[in-house]
Amino acid sequence: MTSKVVSGVYAAVLTPRLADGNIDESALTKLIHFLLSKGISSFAMNGATGEFCLTTPAHLRTILLTVQRASQGKANILCGVGAPGSALAIEFASIAQEMGVQGLLLPMPSFFPYQQEDLDLYCREVAKSTDLPVLLY
Repeated sequence: MTSKVVSGVYAAVLTPRLADGNIDESALTKLIHFLLSKGISSFAMNGATGEFCLTTPAHLRTILLTVQRASQGKANILCGVGAPGSALAIEFASIAQEMGVQGLLLPMPSFFPYQQEDLDLYCREVAKSTDLPVLLY
């Protein structure tokens, strides 16, 4: 088994949204350009500051594509794949891997009272579904 390593400092980036809940691509592009102008090129997307609990698979694709376009493909990206269950988290992980991110941020589902064994299984299921490093978030 090979080691999956992520290193460096990543800026946690908020995800601007429109009134209808969709991604504000223009505002996100401006934010990424601003961060790049300050020398920041590694981003943690769709984490707690991105309100991951509101993100759909289509939103996640939009977020990652917008960051890639704004950075001209030069950004390092960690992608939050938080979800209330493993099936959706695995779908998010698949999208993130397909979009070329460097690693995944996996928060624990927190909507129900889970047992430790449930959380362990959740983490293992998501981690085995991807070749990317998975950081517990």
